Amino acid sequence: ESPELMTLCLNSIPALSKNHGQVSDTQSGVKSLTLIDSSWVWTEPHSKRLKIRITVKATLSLNDVSIQQRCLLTFIEGNKQCDDCNKEFTSRTWSAIVQIRSRRHDSSKRNLTRLELGISTSKEIRRKVINIEISRNGFDFYFGSQSAAQTFTSFVN
Repeated sequence: ESPELMTLCLNSIPALSKNHGQVSDTQSGVKSLTLIDSSWVWTEPHSKRLKIRITVKATLSLNDVSIQQRCLLTFIEGNKQCDDCNKEFTSRTWSAIVQIRSRRHDSSKRNLTRLELGISTSKEIRRKVINIEISRNGFDFYFGSQSAAQTFTSFVN
């Protein structure tokens, strides 16, 4: 709860962020809106809520009447991941797919078992694979990037 955080929170309010605390809006009848005072209100640290008590002074365009009022603002902290982390931990977010199928039914089990063994010994390949699905005659490997899929295909060849 620093002055910088309070500035950031107060700037997120459109009515207060214009002209550094002074706003003129003729449609609503407000001639000017000025932030007089702001202070933090204590909240539980684990509640992920920030509360600020502000005092606002508004001058109305009708007869130049001034109104001063105290308000309590509540900001709720939300968790957010970067796009790369979000893609990695969310299912169905892949950029490339490699499908491996076996044509012959006689040697299909042997070839697929050999492929499984090769993948299980390579940490680098397992790290790049987002998801593996078993299909009728083979596997579908899902990757987060085209280059990871190309590395995998060169590994298989």
